[in-house]
Amino acid sequence: MSGLTSIIHPGMTENLAAQGFFPDTGTVYAEQSVNADGSVSKSWVAVAGLVDLPCAVSALRANEVPSSDGLLATSTHKALLMDSHVAIIPQQRFEVDSIKYEITGVETDSQTATTRLFLRRVIR
Repeated sequence: MSGLTSIIHPGMTENLAAQGFFPDTGTVYAEQSVNADGSVSKSWVAVAGLVDLPCAVSALRANEVPSSDGLLATSTHKALLMDSHVAIIPQQRFEVDSIKYEITGVETDSQTATTRLFLRRVIR
């Protein structure tokens, strides 16, 4: 046997996107503390390669999910992203339609076809 093959057809996510399954686009932001000139200021900057990602966002009832530091974080929304995005981490933010969310958790499916983000809406 030459190895395992994917049970997900390679064109599946593109076909789903064409049918409107991923109706939104979102961008991942990381906190930047040091400016190019060396001065310190905290701001959120778009992460290269994680801009305008096709996605579908939906509301959750308040859920607690483990965060990377072992604490529980309440999630208010989830986002399903087209494709696998292993560079996304809980310390980042996700923005869709000018609505900002903190990323509280990240899951990639076993076939690396999609990524699920657990989110908490940022009010401030």
